[in-house]
Amino acid sequence: MASDYREHLDAASLRLLAETTGFASTDDVNPTFPSRPHDIKVALASPKAARLLDVRDRNNPVQHRLLQLAVAVHQTAEDICQAGWIATDETVIDLDLLSFSGQSQHQQFVVGLLASYLHSPAPAGFVDITPTATACNSARLYSLIDLVVTASDTERAGALRLLGDEALFTAGMFPGIAHNSPVDLALLTSLKSVLPKAVVTLMDELEPQLRSLLDVYLTFGPVWYRMATQNLLFSSARESLNNIATDFTTARRFIVQVAQGPLGDIKHDLYPEIV
Repeated sequence: MASDYREHLDAASLRLLAETTGFASTDDVNPTFPSRPHDIKVALASPKAARLLDVRDRNNPVQHRLLQLAVAVHQTAEDICQAGWIATDETVIDLDLLSFSGQSQHQQFVVGLLASYLHSPAPAGFVDITPTATACNSARLYSLIDLVVTASDTERAGALRLLGDEALFTAGMFPGIAHNSPVDLALLTSLKSVLPKAVVTLMDELEPQLRSLLDVYLTFGPVWYRMATQNLLFSSARESLNNIATDFTTARRFIVQVAQGPLGDIKHDLYPEIV
């Protein structure tokens, strides 16, 4: 995800954001807002931007879905950080969540993750070979396992990244679906093909704890991200994925708050194919 979002928010979305939050007027002939990344982030977190989450508003058409995701993520981060600032001595503060929410690179990663599921979550290089199973179900997980197993050395990191993304997205946005999806012996056997040998040797101990897809994703999601980083020795994405692997549980809690908060009323409008 670009640090200033200009690669992902088109001119129309940026103009709508600027006009909604007061950073520009409809009369601006040469708006400079798109070239001011700090203002973009401030606008995304502005209370006025929350209006963009109303899908009933005719000014919020489908083409602005990515903008809505960015607004939701930044609004959530702002709420968490503000709660930390005004907390009293008696308030219990989740310091890990507070730290995660305040880091721009984490906000951008989450926006990118949620945006990737607006359509089929497969990168261009995998489109022709990735089965079109609906995200968040067992069939999708099987397809991603097969993708990793058959991937070439150069494709392996991307395939493992997809497994990590599937785990984090599903556990954060649609945990109920994952919780209600049981794990059978066939899936447990397949999982061994996409796990490090050290983890496979512990499967007999882990299996009683792996009752649902949610258990699988919470247990192995960070493992898949870590494996992906080991295959990205010279990639700029390595540090980002490594951080998410380390903070997987916190990232998941953050996404849960995004899903239950700003996206609560429009989540199924954004992802209608996930039921």
